[in-house]
Amino acid sequence: TKELQDAGTIADLKIDMLHLYYPKSLTEGIKKRLDYATEVKFLTTYKPRNDFIVNLALSLKGNTLILFRFVESHGEVLYKELLAKKDKKRKVFYIHGKTGIDDREAVRGIVATQNDAIINASVGVFSTGINIPEIHNVIFANPMKGQIKVLQSIGRSLRKVERGSRLFDIGDDLGYRFKGKPCYSMQHAEVRRAIYEAEGFNF
Repeated sequence: TKELQDAGTIADLKIDMLHLYYPKSLTEGIKKRLDYATEVKFLTTYKPRNDFIVNLALSLKGNTLILFRFVESHGEVLYKELLAKKDKKRKVFYIHGKTGIDDREAVRGIVATQNDAIINASVGVFSTGINIPEIHNVIFANPMKGQIKVLQSIGRSLRKVERGSRLFDIGDDLGYRFKGKPCYSMQHAEVRRAIYEAEGFNF
């Protein structure tokens, strides 16, 4: 990937790793490590976190892709919040596993003509199945660590765009340690950081 960037074949990519810190009132009662499913459910349904993601997306210039994992409990919530807060002229699209092939192609065609749209899409659909050439920003809204999924998701932003591309990688620090280890989200953020370093990305 770095060689293709240096050759000018694909866009330059800047990765901002954002760490979100949570109030002690939420975490001080945790006496043992939350299991992964419970932690992810908390993070993806925590309103201040979702507000942060929505506000970040609305603040960015260019076409912005938000990648989520859970459709009903997360993607749908983000989509409704985006619609409620966005400027009337700004287009927002919502793509998930139940979105038909024709509708996905229609979105791809429309976004190709836009320079300030927001695409709210599930990782499962977007990391492998859709090619939109003009993605300027990507937001990882869901904690994940799998190298293939991470690199496929990043690949959505690596088309050759004049201004380059920017990835916002969110790590959530719930503020506790169990047997010396942080919460899963921070462990996974460290895995992604190692991937970025190995790939030679600018992060």
